[in-house]
Amino acid sequence: MKKEYIVLALIIITLSAYLVFHKSDSTHYTLPVLEDLSNSDITRIDILHGTTPLTLEKNSDQWVVGDDKLPANTTMVTAMIKSIKDLKLTALVSESKSYNRYELDEDNRIRVSAWSKDKMVRTVDVGKAASSFKHTFVKLETDPRVYHAEENIRNIFNKTEDNLTDKGVLNVDSANVYQLQVTENGKTVSLVKKQEPVTVDVTQQKKKDESTEAPPAPEPKDTWTDASGKDKDLEKITGFVSLFSNLKCTNYIKGLAKDSLTDPILDVSITGDKAYTLSVFAKKEGEKDYPAVSSESAFPFTLPEAKVDDIKKKFGEI
Repeated sequence: MKKEYIVLALIIITLSAYLVFHKSDSTHYTLPVLEDLSNSDITRIDILHGTTPLTLEKNSDQWVVGDDKLPANTTMVTAMIKSIKDLKLTALVSESKSYNRYELDEDNRIRVSAWSKDKMVRTVDVGKAASSFKHTFVKLETDPRVYHAEENIRNIFNKTEDNLTDKGVLNVDSANVYQLQVTENGKTVSLVKKQEPVTVDVTQQKKKDESTEAPPAPEPKDTWTDASGKDKDLEKITGFVSLFSNLKCTNYIKGLAKDSLTDPILDVSITGDKAYTLSVFAKKEGEKDYPAVSSESAFPFTLPEAKVDDIKKKFGEI
């Protein structure tokens, strides 16, 4: 009986020792503490995917992308800044320097370097997402070990210049538009919006019970007229103006100045809270997109054939 107690005691001691040392083994490392960053610290982001470099820079209040400094997509840049600033390491994954399995090798990693003016404030290699897609394998610049970082951040940085370019070239506030001028193939049409007061039938108003509260005055009625004073269809004009509320280009035309494009086939001038202009030029033989310029873009760009055809069609219906 005593022998059984001794064996049992030895088993308990062995298990206890295993648990103690196993726990010790699992927590013998300390995760790196990353320096706190604020949004204002970051003024440039360099992204190196394999051998393909890409740079985002803050130019005054606007972020630009690439060598041509095209306007960058604000939403995507904000997500990158947040990911860099909030980077949190949650666990040590490997010390073996076997980076291929985590897509942290030179061909597959995405190296992200954040700058504050001329000072690099953070560099991290981003690998593939973990199987749970709630973590990403990462490596710090001066640390050869592989860590888990919170969230799937690879998707945030796995972008091309085209992905990161803001394609918006005109954004008209249609509610405030009161004047249009469109020229197509030498023919110009000018339209003006006016507000006409709605008349009230005084005779019918007197018949109402004087004790009732007077109804609010009716809102003025919007009417559009051409240069000759002829009324135009409000719904059709509203539909035409809506085409320019969030107009996006196919691509920007690099290496070409806006003033080098001449003789537009279509000119649109819209006056509202400010003046907006769009000029479309003849497309080259064999190409489907039209070159164009606008008052809201510093670069010439191309518009899809279907979009230009839609503008012409809706203008013709006015």
